[in-house]
Amino acid sequence: MKAKDAVSEVVALSGKSAITVSREMGRADTFISMTISRKSVPKLDTFAELAAVCGYELVLMGNGEQITIEYQ
Repeated sequence: MKAKDAVSEVVALSGKSAITVSREMGRADTFISMTISRKSVPKLDTFAELAAVCGYELVLMGNGEQITIEYQ
């Protein structure tokens, strides 16, 4: 899955509206919907925050290792 598609999917799977996720991130109500409509990819720290708000973790996997990108 492409990163830009993951934004839409993680919000949908969270069961929260785009407005709710935007507000929980402390952003304008339109932040998530604009991100999705533009098909843009947020910066890594913003993506980690989005994942956390939606109940997910951002994880890098490779070489038998797993690295969790934490928001904060």
